[in-house]
Amino acid sequence: MKPSHTPPRSIRVPDDVWQSAKSAAADRGETVTDAVVRFLRRYGKSG
Repeated sequence: MKPSHTPPRSIRVPDDVWQSAKSAAADRGETVTDAVVRFLRRYGKSG
């Protein structure tokens, strides 16, 4: 379930990395935001 409100965040990502991430996310039927949130949740638990 997606949260009802999430504030926008700004990050800098090289164009080639962003385009590759967009393509991979589309292949999975998700957005880059979905993938970043999933990664950050995992990353935060590994600390």
